Amino acid sequence: MNDNVEQFYNSIPWRVKEGAQFPANFCSMNPEQRRLVTCLYEFENTDNNKQSRLQDISSDAHLIAEEAKTVANELAELCENLKKV
Repeated sequence: MNDNVEQFYNSIPWRVKEGAQFPANFCSMNPEQRRLVTCLYEFENTDNNKQSRLQDISSDAHLIAEEAKTVANELAELCENLKKV
């Protein structure tokens, strides 16, 4: 995970690091800075995973709704056919 955190840190623009008075390189950070960056990385990944999961759930709900419409239409057609008999 440390490599991922380092890649995450390296993706932060240097002006942001400079403005926050953080070193340009991951390996130059003190333990508190590393802990903060690790927490930010974990939050970023958790947030992305939640967003991805919400999109999956939304997509599943849409498919279920479409299937429910199809079943309802088939039941209505079946009822109409039974009335004719």
